Amino acid sequence: MARMNEGRPMSTGRVGGRLGLISFTAVLFFTVVGGPYGIEPVVQSAGPLLAILLILVTPLIWSVPTALMVAELSAAIPVPGGYYAWVKRALGSFWGFQEAWWSWLVSFVDMGIYPVLFGTYGSAVFRDITGVDWFVSDAGRWMLAT
Repeated sequence: MARMNEGRPMSTGRVGGRLGLISFTAVLFFTVVGGPYGIEPVVQSAGPLLAILLILVTPLIWSVPTALMVAELSAAIPVPGGYYAWVKRALGSFWGFQEAWWSWLVSFVDMGIYPVLFGTYGSAVFRDITGVDWFVSDAGRWMLAT
């Protein structure tokens, strides 16, 4: 655990390992891969100006405060575990378990979205380029084979 020294937390051990280039690239890609999918109906109903404004304002309302909170908590409580450790420390073991369980569960649901998005958008792109709708079936076979 961390101990206090002159008001600053001191780590008694190594907090985490180093990420290599491939691991770091994978973390960045899979963290950012979710984009404004399905925004077409918003553009149709609200218009392009409001849709672009929504895309620009949403990160300021959601992502920036979240990033600042994570940076602050990471600096204040430098222990492995992230959200789980912070929630457990603040609210107890029950709520720490709840945070870990729900984050784990959401990650499975979230990961299932990306192959569908990949297939849908890939199919649309390759259908426009080649005129043949072969992408989804071939990509599906490739994913099952690997």
